[in-house]
Order: sequence, then structure tokens, then C-alpha cells
Amino acid sequence: MMLAAVRRSGLSASRRAQGLADAGQVCSYMGRNAEALTYLQESVDIARALGEHDRVAWALQPMGMAAIGLGDRALAQRCLSEAVVLARRLGGPFELAAALNALAQLERLEGRRDAARQLYEETLALARGAHLWEIVAVALLNLAMLGTQDELAPDGPGAVAACIAEAMLLSRDIGSKPLLLGVLDAATGLAGRLGDGAAAAVWHGAARRLLRETGLQRDAADEAFLTPLLPLARASVPAEAWRAAEAQGEGDALASTTERLAAWLGQRQSARS
Repeated sequence: MMLAAVRRSGLSASRRAQGLADAGQVCSYMGRNAEALTYLQESVDIARALGEHDRVAWALQPMGMAAIGLGDRALAQRCLSEAVVLARRLGGPFELAAALNALAQLERLEGRRDAARQLYEETLALARGAHLWEIVAVALLNLAMLGTQDELAPDGPGAVAACIAEAMLLSRDIGSKPLLLGVLDAATGLAGRLGDGAAAAVWHGAARRLLRETGLQRDAADEAFLTPLLPLARASVPAEAWRAAEAQGEGDALASTTERLAAWLGQRQSARS
């Protein structure tokens, strides 16, 4: 779309940019990353032409995540770095927290874990201060995953369990299925790291059911988190026991599974060193 056409269309173009950004974000959640990137690129182009820098900042964040999903990390770096710069300048806590978290995901995928931890911690502090509870939960889950990837350093399994437990309470209060998926994945990874294959299988089975029922897709960083930990979990129990526990998690009501998970996390926290 040419700049002159954008200017002539005025508000309708602004609404189109918003609609494209919304569609792109939904596609990104569903794992349709190529489609998401198309929508989001058009949204960014329109918003730039209109001078709507806040909309540019917002669309760049899911655009970067879609680029990660497509394996284009160079594009993701450009999108997410600009999203953070714009969000800092514009001063919106939600947009900045979302951009910081997305950039942290990329840093984690690239193996820059110290940088990722700093960004997650900044995200968490900002989100708590602004009462952005969904982003608080996201940051807690990402810190839990990072701690598990670092073999439970520096704070041990109790600290990781505490992050997951708080995120689970928030996911219940908000009623967010994507957050619940993150809770189950983080718990699966922690159980795998601790050698508790029976628990990991239950949480993984529940996550499989949630994925099937909602059509959600894990983002690339969460997929990379689980990939090395699932074999550890499976190796800690006989194959038949794993299949039975996974089927139980897949078959039980989510309310029952989360109640059991809360008790399991409480036991991990009580053993905190």
C-alpha cells in the first residue's frame, strides 16, 4: 500500500493495521507463522506510513515471534530489538513488558542465558508494578524454564516450583489456556530434571490434551526447552509406566490434574534449600 493511499484512507487504514496485527497474533499463537508474518508485515508497513509508532511497536513483537517460528532469527532480532527501543521510548508498560519478554525468548534460544534472565527479570518487575498479571505469569514460567535448563541453578528446584505455582494460580484466575499450557510444560521439564518420570508423564499428557482441544502450538523456545528434558523423564520410568501415566494425564479432567500438580509443586517448595 502506497503512503498516499494510506493517508487518504485515514482511520480505515488505522483500523486495518489493527485488524492485521490481531490476525497475525492469533496465527502466531496457532503456529501458522508464515501467515502471521504476512499479516504483521502489512500491519507494520501501514502503521509506519501513518506514523503510528505505538502500533508499530506492538506488531513487531508477534512478528519477531513468528520469525523465530520460521527459523529466521536475524529477522526476529531486528523486529524484537526495534520493538524494545520503541516501547521504551513510548513508555507503555504492557508493550514494553511484552517486547522484553519476546526478546528474552530469542536470547534463550541463542544460548545467551544471562541476557535472557536479565530481560525476564526486568519483564517480571515491570509487569508486577503495572499489575499486568498475565505477563507476570509468562515471565515466571520463562524464569522457571530457564532455571530448569540451567540444571536448577542458582536457586534450586524449590525456587523453580514456586515460580510455576504462582503462574498456575494466575492462569486459573485469568482463565488462560495458553498460560495453563506453559504451566504444564514447565512442570514437565522440572519433573524430568528431577528424575520424576511418573509426574512428568502426567503433566505431559495433560498438555497433549490441551494442545489437541485448543489448537494451540508451543513457541520455539518452549519446544526447545522440552526437547532434551522429555528423554530424561522417559528414561527414569519403565516405558509401560510412562505410557500409563501419560494416558492418565490426557484422560483426567484438567481441574483434577491441576489440583494434583499444585500438591506436587508444594512438595518441591517445602524441600527448598
